[in-house]
Amino acid sequence: MVSRRDFVRMAAAAAAAAGTCLRFPVPAGAGQKTLKIAKWAHFLPEYDRWFESVLAREWGERHDTTVIVDHIPVEEVAGRAAAEAAAGKGHDLFMFPWPPAEFQKHVIDHTEIYQTVSFRHGSVDRMGHRSTFDPKAKRYFAFADYWVPAPLHYFTDSWATVKMPLGPLHYGSLKSGGSRLRAQLKIPCGLALTPSLAGNVTLTSLLRSFGSGVLDANRNIILNRGARTVAALSYVKALYDEAGTPEQLAWGPQDHVRAMVARKTS
Repeated sequence: MVSRRDFVRMAAAAAAAAGTCLRFPVPAGAGQKTLKIAKWAHFLPEYDRWFESVLAREWGERHDTTVIVDHIPVEEVAGRAAAEAAAGKGHDLFMFPWPPAEFQKHVIDHTEIYQTVSFRHGSVDRMGHRSTFDPKAKRYFAFADYWVPAPLHYFTDSWATVKMPLGPLHYGSLKSGGSRLRAQLKIPCGLALTPSLAGNVTLTSLLRSFGSGVLDANRNIILNRGARTVAALSYVKALYDEAGTPEQLAWGPQDHVRAMVARKTS
């Protein structure tokens, strides 16, 4: 018999590998030591092969546990989690590439996981804490084992053709230089604009850069007011009109990366 406490600790060790993790409650009387993980399919297949064939397998052998890993397309993870939460059965651990606060009513309090990991490896970064902590309920709805900055990438040789060898230094030069690149080389700007994780990163970054956002420091909603939100949205529309491509509005989750690797964007 695996106790609920032991199973949570088992999940903590697994969670320290990759992803923002949700642990659903363990069914009463669960006797078999099996850990079922639903993981978003990484855009690097080699990573998923390592996670399943090396990390999960070796951890399972050390803890006498069968670890089952299902790789789910990133655009299907939220729907799959919602269906299993509604049914009250399915995977034990869900791994997201974003903090899924909408599931906080269906999962265990992850505080003990944070405490266990902090004791073994040190305190979790402030970004991870704020992304997974519900300040009203005073509980963690997920565990964040990493966060990723999203810098702007560009090809210096392309930008040198429009006399900008250092690339775009600010949003003004991104729009003006991107416009000239599209006109001269037929190469558009490639920021993701679809309703996807990558598109959310683009729009959130722009909102923050223009002094807006979804919430302020006191967690008040600010998206629906202020000229700064309008300025950010006006900018991204102008960037699309002057330097973009219609393909941006149809890209899948990783198509913006593939387009740049193929040098179809600047």
